Amino acid sequence: MAQNNLIDGTLARLTKQNHASMKVLLRYVYCEIKQMPNARGGSWCKMIMRFVDKDGKGLYAELRASDANALKKVADPWSKDVFYATHLEPVSNKFFAGLYVDLSDRASRATVIPVASSHPSAMEMKTLFPVARSDFSVLATQCQHRERVDVIGLVTELEMPSTIKPKANLWLKDASGKEMLVNIWGARFVKSLADAHEGSVVRIDNLSLLKKENNSIEGTVEHFVDNDKHGFSMLHVDPKGDRAQELRDLGTSQADRISVPWCPSLSGGGRLISDLEPCYVACAATMNAFGSAKEQGATQDCFREKVEVALHNVWLVDVLGNPVYAPCKVCTTKIDPVTGKCKRAMDGCQTESADAQPRGLATVHLANWTGQLSNVLVGGTELAALARVRDEEGAVRRTAGHVAPPRPTPGVSAQQASHASVAGGLAPPTQFQVLAARACFGEEYDEDRRSMVKKITRLATEKRDGAVLPVHCPIADLMCSDMGTFFTIEGVFANYVTVVAVAEDEPTVEEVYKDEEKHLVRKHEEALQSNKRSGSSLVQETPSKVKCSAWDMNCSWCKMIMRFVDKDGKGLYAELRASDASTLKKVADPWNKDVFYATHLKPVSNKFFAGLYVDLSDRASRAKVIPVASSHPSAMEMKSLFPVARSDFSVLATQCQGRERVDVIGLVTELEMPNTSKPKANLWLKDTSGKEMLVNIWGDRFVKSLANAHKGSVVQIDNLSLLKKENDSIEGAAEHFIDNDKHGFSMLHVDPKGDRAQELRDLEPTQGDRISVPWCPSLSGGGRLTTDLGPCYVACAATMNAFGSAMEQGSTQEKVEVALHNVWLVDIVGDPVYTPCKVCSTKIDPTSGKCKRATDGCQTEPADAQRVLATVHLADWTGQLSNVLVGGPELAALARVRDEEKLVELIQLKGSEAVCFRGPCDARLGTSHRLLGQPRGGSAQQASQASVTGGLAAPTQFQVLAARACFGEEYDEDRRSMVKKITRLATEKRDGAVLPVQCPIADLMCSDMGTFFTIEGVFANYVTVVAFAEDEPTVEEVFKDEEKHLLTKHKEVYSHTLERVGDRKAFGIEAFCQFTNCFLFNMADGLPRLILGRVIKNAATQEVVLQVEWMSKVTPEQITTFSKEREMVWNLLKGGPALQSNKRPASSLVQETPSKVKCSAWEMN
Repeated sequence: MAQNNLIDGTLARLTKQNHASMKVLLRYVYCEIKQMPNARGGSWCKMIMRFVDKDGKGLYAELRASDANALKKVADPWSKDVFYATHLEPVSNKFFAGLYVDLSDRASRATVIPVASSHPSAMEMKTLFPVARSDFSVLATQCQHRERVDVIGLVTELEMPSTIKPKANLWLKDASGKEMLVNIWGARFVKSLADAHEGSVVRIDNLSLLKKENNSIEGTVEHFVDNDKHGFSMLHVDPKGDRAQELRDLGTSQADRISVPWCPSLSGGGRLISDLEPCYVACAATMNAFGSAKEQGATQDCFREKVEVALHNVWLVDVLGNPVYAPCKVCTTKIDPVTGKCKRAMDGCQTESADAQPRGLATVHLANWTGQLSNVLVGGTELAALARVRDEEGAVRRTAGHVAPPRPTPGVSAQQASHASVAGGLAPPTQFQVLAARACFGEEYDEDRRSMVKKITRLATEKRDGAVLPVHCPIADLMCSDMGTFFTIEGVFANYVTVVAVAEDEPTVEEVYKDEEKHLVRKHEEALQSNKRSGSSLVQETPSKVKCSAWDMNCSWCKMIMRFVDKDGKGLYAELRASDASTLKKVADPWNKDVFYATHLKPVSNKFFAGLYVDLSDRASRAKVIPVASSHPSAMEMKSLFPVARSDFSVLATQCQGRERVDVIGLVTELEMPNTSKPKANLWLKDTSGKEMLVNIWGDRFVKSLANAHKGSVVQIDNLSLLKKENDSIEGAAEHFIDNDKHGFSMLHVDPKGDRAQELRDLEPTQGDRISVPWCPSLSGGGRLTTDLGPCYVACAATMNAFGSAMEQGSTQEKVEVALHNVWLVDIVGDPVYTPCKVCSTKIDPTSGKCKRATDGCQTEPADAQRVLATVHLADWTGQLSNVLVGGPELAALARVRDEEKLVELIQLKGSEAVCFRGPCDARLGTSHRLLGQPRGGSAQQASQASVTGGLAAPTQFQVLAARACFGEEYDEDRRSMVKKITRLATEKRDGAVLPVQCPIADLMCSDMGTFFTIEGVFANYVTVVAFAEDEPTVEEVFKDEEKHLLTKHKEVYSHTLERVGDRKAFGIEAFCQFTNCFLFNMADGLPRLILGRVIKNAATQEVVLQVEWMSKVTPEQITTFSKEREMVWNLLKGGPALQSNKRPASSLVQETPSKVKCSAWEMN
C-alpha cells in the first residue's frame, strides 16, 4: 500500500477498525533488554521500547527473541530516530501504563516507513519526549489496586535507608499540592538518583501503584534487570519540557501527603520500654491477626506512639539462632567474630572490645493456648525473665555453650545480625517486642488484676492452632493423625499440651550422648509419653527412596527426595541437593544402604511434606549413617516394612483447612481418564470410614502407573496435596516429581502390601459418602444450554463477575439463567468461523484437514455450511463481562443480522470487528454444573474460538442463551425491570464499560488512568450521549487492503440535554466507516442522535473528541426514554456497590432476596 494512501494520525486515534489505514509518526526514545529464563534451564531475551508520537503521547512496545543478537536484528528497524509506523494495534495492558503493542505477536503486521533525519517532520520530533501527565490528586481518588502509571514530580525529600537491597524513599510533589511516596529498589535506580536532591524533578515511567487498607497510595519501582518479577520501569532525573519546568518553580516544602509509609520492624533498632501501667490483654492468635504495621500519623488512641498489650500464661518455645553477641564499647553494635570489626567501623568507629560483656538479643517464638506468636524481639533482660534465670549475664552463660554461632552477615544492623539463624540467614522481621516478663506459675485469673481474654480473633488463612493447650487427658481429648494433634472438643490443633498427671511405676533411664556429653532420658510408660525420640533409630529405605528425576533434570543443580521407614512403620522424607547428578549420587550413597542406623537426625515438620522431614544437605546437619549387615536380625525384620499411610478420610473432612500435605491410601471405587491435553486420571478412593475422596492424578508417569489399577485395587499416594474449596469440598492432587513444574514431590503405589491394604481390599468397591465435589469442564467444552424464555431474575455485568464462580454440586438448580438488559457486544476473541465435520460436528483443522475425533477413528467429512462459535466480551453500564460463550444464532441476534449464514458472510467479508457495536440488546445468560472450571485440555469448541495467534480462548463461565434488540425500550417493573443492587468484587476496577452521560466534557475527567466519571466515581470505557451537530462534516479518504474507507468528522457537536438548559460545550466526533455506510455518520441535518464512542482528550489543547463506534437517529419519545434510563443508572451508582472479597457461586444469582427483581417471559419473533 502506498504511503500517501494512509491517514497521518496519532496513537490516540488508532482503533481496531482503522489501524491498517493510518500511519503514525513516532520517535524512538529508549529501550531495555533483559535475558529471561525458560522452563528447560535455557534463556530467551525480551526488549521493552518506548516511542512518542507528535502529540507527546507515549507507546510501550515489546519484542522477544531466542537470544540478544537475534533480538537486535529484529529491533533494528524500530530503533531509527524518527519513522512512520503502520498497522499498529495499541491496546491497554495491565502491566504497562498507557498504550502498549506486542511487536512479536504472530498476528502483528506492524511495519516501519523510515523518515530522513533532515525531513521537517523529523526535525520537529527531535525535541519531543513523552512527559507524564499524572496528577496526584487524581491518583488519590481514582487508584483502586495495582495500576501502572507514568508520574512526574518535584523531589521534596530523598532518603536512602540502610537495607540489604539498595533502596531509596522518594517523596514527589506536583502542581496539585499533593505529595506521594515512591519506593525505589535496586542498585541501578538508586545509583541513578546520585545526582538527585531536594528541588530536582524526577519522572518515572510505568510506576506500579499500590493502595493500602488505610487508603494510602504509594508507588514502587525497580529496574527491569534488577526486578525478579520482570516488571518494566524507567527513571529519569531532571527531564526537559514545560511540565518539568513548572514543577521546578514549586517550593520544596511538604505538601498534603497521600502516602502513609510503613515503619521499620522492631528488629531494625530503636526498641521500646514499658512503664508497666494498665494495658489491654490479648492472646497470640489476636496478636497475629493485628500484627500489621502501625500507620504513620494516625490519630486514633489505638495508634498512639506505642501499642502495648499484655499476654498471660505464655511459654517461650523457641529461640532463633544465637542470641549472644559481643558489643562494641564505643557504639554498642555487634562485633563481627571473623573480622573483629563492629557494624559502624565503616563510619569511623574505633572498635573497642576489651572487657566487653556479652549481651543478649534474640528473636523468639512465644505460645499460649490460642497459638504461636512468631518472631518476637526480646532483649537480654527480658529473655532472662522468660528463661527463669537471675539476670542477662546468667542468660548469656546458659545459652553460650548450647547454640551454634551464626555466620557473619555483612550489611545489616547489629540487632538483626545478632539473631541470625544458624544456617546463615537473617531472622524474619519482628512486629512485636517483649517489654517486660514475669513468672506466673499457679496464679489465678481475676477480673481486676489478671484478666482472661474474652474474644479470640484469627486470620482466616491461619491454621486453627493451639500451641500449648491445657487438657484433661492426652488420650481422651486428642486425636492424632498425619496432619497433627487435633483437639476434638474445640476443633483446634495442639502442638504441645499441659496435663496434671501421676505415675504409678518406676522410671526407666537410658543413656544417650549428645556432643560427647552424657545425657539421661527418663521414661514413665503409663502416665506420660515423650515426644522426643532417642538419638539413633533403625531405618529402612523404601523402593521409592531414589528419585530418578534428580539424575535427568537439565538445570544448574540437582535435588533428590528419599523416603525411609523406621521399625514402627513411620515414614521419613529426606532431601539432598548437589550441583550435579554425579555429586548427588556420591553424597546419597551412604543413605542408599538397605538398612542402617542414623544418628544426629533432626526431623521437623515441613509444609511441603506430610509427616516428618529432614534436610540432609543443611550445613548445620550432622546426620550420619551406621551401616547394618543385611544378615543382621534387625535388618531381616525390617525387610518387610513399608510406610503404609494411616489416613482417615473422615478426619480429613473435618481437619483439612488449606493446602496440607498428607499420605493417603484407599480402595479404588472409580477410575476415569478424561481426554485432556495433559494426561489426567480422576481417581475415587474409599477407606474404612466409609468416606470417599477424589484424587486428581496429573502427568504421564502417574497416569501410566495406573494402567494396572482397576475398580477394587488399593492405591497409596505419598505426600498428596489437599485442597479445600469454598463449598467445603476436599480434593487431592498429585503429580510426579519430574512432571510437576512446581517441583512438588508425590509418589503413587498400586496395591501395596500390608494389613491396612488388605483391610481395604475386603471392602466393597461401591460408592461411599463423598467428601469431594468434582469440577466439570466449562461450556466451551461442549454440551451447551438452551432456554425456555420464561421469567427469570435480572442481573448486571458487575454482579455476574462477582457471582461467576462454580455452582455447587447438589444444588437444586439444574441451570442458572439470568437476564441482562441493554448490553453491547464489544469484542470477539479470535476467529469465530469454523468448518464442522458432518460425522461428529467437531471442528476440522484447516491445516491438517482432520477433525478433532480423527484420532478416535472418525472419517472426517466437511459439512456443507460453515458454523460460528465465539467467545465474546459483553458490556453494560456496570462493567464488562468477559469470555462469554455464544453460538451462531445468538451471535447473529447480537450483531443484528438475519441468521447464522449471513453472519458467516459478514465476518468473512469484513472481519469479526464488523459485528461489534451494532446496537444494544437484551440477553439471556446461563450456566450449569457443566461450567464448573477450566479444563486442562482443549476441545473442538475451544479450538474454534482460539485466537489468531494459535492460543486458546479463556475459559467461559456463562453462555448466551438468547438475545433480542432493545433500542429505545423502556424499563418497567413487570416486563423489563431495572436491577436494584450492584455487587462488585473488592479487587475489581470500578468500571462502567458503556456509561450514559449528559455531556462528555461536563461529566468526565480524562487522565492516564482512564476516563473517569466524576459524579459517581467509576471509569467509563465508552459513553452514550444524545447530541446534535451544527457544522458540515469533513471527510477524508483512506485505503485499507486496497478498499476505500472514509473518516467522517464533526467539530461542533453539542449535548442535546445541556442545550435545553443553555450550557453549550462543543466537542468533536470522528467516525471511521466504509463508503456504503458513510451517510450514517453525517449529522449535518442537525437532528439529535444517540452516539456511542470512546472519549479522547488532547492534553495540550483540552479538546475533547468522541471516537464513534455506533450512531442512530432518535425520536423525542426515545430521548425521554434514554433520559429516564440515565437517571436510573446514576441513582444506582450513587448508592455505591455492595463489595465482596471473593467470587460466590453462580447459583446465588437465582436465590431470592429483597433486592432481586425478575423480568417477564420473552416472546421471540
